[in-house]
Amino acid sequence: SSSSIRLTFSNDVFKNGDDDGVFTVSSRLKDTAGNLSDLHVFSYYYDTQSPQVMDGNHFPVPAGFMGVDYRFPPNNSVVKGPLNVVSAVIFDSRSENGFLGSGIKTAVEASGSTTSTTVVLSIVESFGSMGPGEIVTGSIKFKGDLTEGAPLYGGPSVSRVLFEINVDTISQEPIGLPTDGSFDGIYKMETTPVDMSGNKGDISTSFFLYDTQEPVVSIDVFNETWVTSGVINLSGIATDVGTYPMIAAGYGSTKGTGVQTVEIRIDAVNKFGSSTFPAVLDWTPLNLDKDPTKFKHNQAFNFEFNQKLYGYNGRIRVTARAIDAAGNIGTTLR
Repeated sequence: SSSSIRLTFSNDVFKNGDDDGVFTVSSRLKDTAGNLSDLHVFSYYYDTQSPQVMDGNHFPVPAGFMGVDYRFPPNNSVVKGPLNVVSAVIFDSRSENGFLGSGIKTAVEASGSTTSTTVVLSIVESFGSMGPGEIVTGSIKFKGDLTEGAPLYGGPSVSRVLFEINVDTISQEPIGLPTDGSFDGIYKMETTPVDMSGNKGDISTSFFLYDTQEPVVSIDVFNETWVTSGVINLSGIATDVGTYPMIAAGYGSTKGTGVQTVEIRIDAVNKFGSSTFPAVLDWTPLNLDKDPTKFKHNQAFNFEFNQKLYGYNGRIRVTARAIDAAGNIGTTLR
C-alpha cells in the first residue's frame, strides 16, 4: 500500500519576499519491519514577487539594463511600415533577501489552471478602414535569455516577448500590418508578464502611431534660366498626407505636421539623362517657415532655396524630399 507525507512548517512563510528562495526537503522512510529507504532529496522554489516589463516605470531592473522603455515601439512613438513585430523586455523581480526569482515563464500557451505572458495589440483610433477597438491577430514567441549569467531555477531572469502580427498559416512568417494606409492609426499594446511560479505582473500599456503614408513635396522654379546662369532659385511646399483627427496631434503625424525635415540634392546630368557622381550638392536640409516641433493641425510647411553654383555649367537635376515623423519619405524631381 502507499501513503503520503505532509510537511507542515511551524510558522507561515512570508508573502512579501522575505522567505523567497529554494527549499530543500530530505526524507528517509521506515516501514513497520524496520526496512529503511534510501535518502530522498528534492527542492522547490518559493517565489512571491511578480515579474515586470522594462517600460521605464518599474525598478530596480537587473544589472546590465537601464531603467528605460525597452518596448518596441516605445510609448508615444511614431513608426512606419512594414510593422511585423511588436515586443517588450520582461524581467523577474528580485526579492529583498537576494533571491533572483523563479524566472520568466516562456511557454507560449497557458495550460490547465496556469497562465502565460500575454500581449494584446488593438487600435484605439483608426485613420483607415480598420474599426476602432479591433484586436490585431498574431502569435507570441520568446527570445531566450537576454542576460549573460546563468538562467534562474525555472526560466530566464530577463527575456524579450515578441508578438508577431498576422502570421501566415503556411510559412509561419509574420505578414504584418498593411502599408496602404488602411490600418494606419493609434495602437495600444498591453503586455502582462508571468513567471514560472505563476506570479502575474502589472499590465504595461503603451501607445504608438502607425503611419505608412509618404508626405507630399512640390517645388516651383522662379526663373528657368538658372540652368545656364548657374543660379537656382526655387520654392516649395511639404505636407503630410491624410486627414487625421485631432487626437493624433500629440504623436506628430497629423496632416501637415508630420513633416520633420525637407532636404534638397543637386546632381549633374549627362547627355543621356543619367546623373553623374559625385553630386553637385549632396543632401542639404532647408529652413522651414515653421518649427516642426511647434505645429498646429492641418498646416503646410513652406521652404525656399536660392544659390549660385560657382564653377559649374551644365545640365543638373534637383531632387527634394520631405521626411515625416515616422520616417516616410516623399520626393519630387525637376
